[in-house]
Amino acid sequence: MANKSNAKRNTQVSDVKERKTTAYDDIESLQITFYEIESWIEKTRPLLSRMTKELEKASGHFDNSKRKKVTLSKEVVDQKKLEQQLLQLQQQQLLWKRSILCDEASTSSTAASTDRKENKSMQWILSFQPGNLLRLDTNITSVEQLIEAVQKIRLLQQEGEHEPNSHNNNKNQSTVENEEEVDLIETQCTSPALSNTSQPDVSYVEYWFNAIGRRPKICLENYKHCRMNLNGLTKNISPQALNYIGQVTWDCLHPRCCLDWTSFLERTGDAERSQVCIDSGLAVMFLHVMRHDKDICDNAEQIAGFYYDRARESLMEFFDDHPDCATIEALLNLSIFCIICKRYSQARIYIGLALHMILDCGIHKPEENVPAENLLRKRKFYKLLLVLYSSDYNLSIYTGDPTLIMGTEINIDFYKLITINEKLLELNKTATINNQVDFDNNKTIVKELYFVFTVELGKISANINTLIDRGASKKQLLTQEKFLTQWRLGLPEKFKTENHDFNHYEQVRREKEMATIKDITSVVNAETLEAHASLILKIQYETQWIILHKAVLQSIRNSSPTPTQLEEETRSSNICANSADTVVEMAETVSRCFGWCVCQQFVTCVYHASTVYCGQALVKNNIDLRNKAKEMILRIMRILDAGGANHEGFPDDMAECLCEFLTNHGMHNDNVECSCSVIDDIPTISSTGIIPALGPLNGMGMINNTNSLLLPTHKHLKKLNHVSRMVIDDNSSPSPLSQ
Repeated sequence: MANKSNAKRNTQVSDVKERKTTAYDDIESLQITFYEIESWIEKTRPLLSRMTKELEKASGHFDNSKRKKVTLSKEVVDQKKLEQQLLQLQQQQLLWKRSILCDEASTSSTAASTDRKENKSMQWILSFQPGNLLRLDTNITSVEQLIEAVQKIRLLQQEGEHEPNSHNNNKNQSTVENEEEVDLIETQCTSPALSNTSQPDVSYVEYWFNAIGRRPKICLENYKHCRMNLNGLTKNISPQALNYIGQVTWDCLHPRCCLDWTSFLERTGDAERSQVCIDSGLAVMFLHVMRHDKDICDNAEQIAGFYYDRARESLMEFFDDHPDCATIEALLNLSIFCIICKRYSQARIYIGLALHMILDCGIHKPEENVPAENLLRKRKFYKLLLVLYSSDYNLSIYTGDPTLIMGTEINIDFYKLITINEKLLELNKTATINNQVDFDNNKTIVKELYFVFTVELGKISANINTLIDRGASKKQLLTQEKFLTQWRLGLPEKFKTENHDFNHYEQVRREKEMATIKDITSVVNAETLEAHASLILKIQYETQWIILHKAVLQSIRNSSPTPTQLEEETRSSNICANSADTVVEMAETVSRCFGWCVCQQFVTCVYHASTVYCGQALVKNNIDLRNKAKEMILRIMRILDAGGANHEGFPDDMAECLCEFLTNHGMHNDNVECSCSVIDDIPTISSTGIIPALGPLNGMGMINNTNSLLLPTHKHLKKLNHVSRMVIDDNSSPSPLSQ
């Protein structure tokens, strides 16, 4: 009996091992399948790109005005074949995603009963990302579900091998009328991205994901604090420089929990959690200062990576404990860090964790969960919620996904923070010095007032984007106009641009830049922050009108014609154009007087203005409008160049996209407006030793005559400095630029 029992036990162990081996084999097979899919994408991409270019060339030979029945010429037939092949490739590339999203109809009764018990079916989405990357979003929680996923992908592989052939056979057998074929080709060739022929008014051209995908995300995995020497990285940073780095962060207009060194360093509660919060704040601080001043710290990115990794690792120890404000603030800091580094999935995780902790602690209901007399604690809760809303909204802008807060019960009236600060100011008048709240000479009041209005505007914008994603009607979209108007009417007088003298601030900035010794000790005052905030808020406000009426135009053109359609289109087009003009004008003022960085909602606003001008540039029958659009695009490129002078990142990628747009549509003049053409002259310069004139960009005469000529950008100066060094090396004589 003992022998039988042992034999039975051995058999059971063997069966378990065999099942585990099969499961792991299936998991490994899943990984191999992913590699096969990625390989398939890489193989089809060149063919798809080539056929797209051929289609673009061929599309110019079609006359959209001829809609009568005609005999298809050989050229049209060839075009139709190209069109069909292109559509087949696109359908084949989307086959995996569509098939995975759809539930299979032939689910067995056993599987159906299991799903009913769990009341939650397995959901998984396979999608393709820029740069031939593959992304899998899933709620798989067990090995059995993962094995089922492998089996489904294998079935899809087998279907994908046979479907293209059957699709082609069906197409070859089908016949249609000549007029329908011509209409089909004309309809498919009207995309501005594929055709340079006469177009209907497209109103705007989107290129956001094209620009944002050009530069790779920062590889945070390279930064391991345990293998880095912090003392070596920071040995050249003086106390004055560190204070300057912090002050730049405090004075930059984007929502944060801490607005001065005192609130940043002096914390109560658990010392270890406070240190994690400080580390996360330092990570953001050093990553942020690079966007304002690239010369203040050579190792800023490495130092930021050190503090980020140390904060991330230390934070793991507190997830099982009851959350507190320091942990939530650290998570929000890490989310800001990841958004700047284009690590959007990680940022979403941090925001999600912070949101969960806020709900768990009841922070989202400060009026209910905090006694009325405890104003400081209420204020702290509101500030955490401000940063949560801001980070969630910014992430939504960059990824195009809905905000995480939208799906929760959170609904905060941030205007109550203004009332709390007013009460604290009154209490300061009668309190002793030790009990007074430090508002940093009213600078904190101005910053938090700005944060409130920018987040409240962001809430309206999130609602607009939700309506757009749902495909809302024109009437539903237009209801948002009253909320934008109400927001504008609620602005304090000090946040209105007409109440500030920006020539004064421009002169102050110019004198500071011309100083022989860099000033890292002076700080801005409350009045300067008010002027700066008024411009940023104006830019954000006008941008919401652009976003709203781009959607309204789309809705009008997708709906049935009405007697008032032309009038409605004209109104929305004019609103987009006027708001875009205001955005550019205000953005130029910001660049001249204060400067900006990508942490603010500045680049995204300039982007939306540029889409309007790109749409105007495609209107073939209005030369004046095209010329004006080209001029405005060039102005936007110079605004972006001003930001790139500090940090070459996303602003430069946007400028390159606009440069390519002008080139592709025959609107780019070399050696005149755009700095990209300067580099083309370098081989000639290095061989001749002579620096040619760069159109109007040729010296002090241009700078003195700013009314008619464009100022040089950092790209011009950088390239000319490179040229001057080559001239010195080649001729051993001083460069004309150095005299």
